[in-house]
Amino acid sequence: MQFERKLADNIKEDKKSFCICQEQIEDNITATVGTLLSTDGSVMENPSDIANEFNRYFASVFTKEDQSNLPEPKPLLSDHDMELQDLDITEYHMFQKLNSLRTDKAQDNVSPRQLARIAQQIAKPVHQIFKKIS
Repeated sequence: MQFERKLADNIKEDKKSFCICQEQIEDNITATVGTLLSTDGSVMENPSDIANEFNRYFASVFTKEDQSNLPEPKPLLSDHDMELQDLDITEYHMFQKLNSLRTDKAQDNVSPRQLARIAQQIAKPVHQIFKKIS
């Protein structure tokens, strides 16, 4: 517990240690569901039966609303506002953004630390992809 207290006290100065500790904790966590009692009182241990019981419960607590008479939403933007304006993204801008990623934050399945590390090598190909789609 003393380690956790020290880590929490120094989080502003030492974010890296906190992130490493958090990743190690997340790697060791496994979510499991134990036995479950069904509505008739019998014990369920089969994962498929447990999943079906959860499905029955959650389906029962949500209401089914009449969707035949929904109001028409008002547009928030005019047609002109909806047009994508020309974007001027340069290779240098792309490099700057990749290089300045916060390495202590996770971005989808790609490590920002790795992206920042290879920013110079991938800035040009990523820039070319953006030019083609814009």
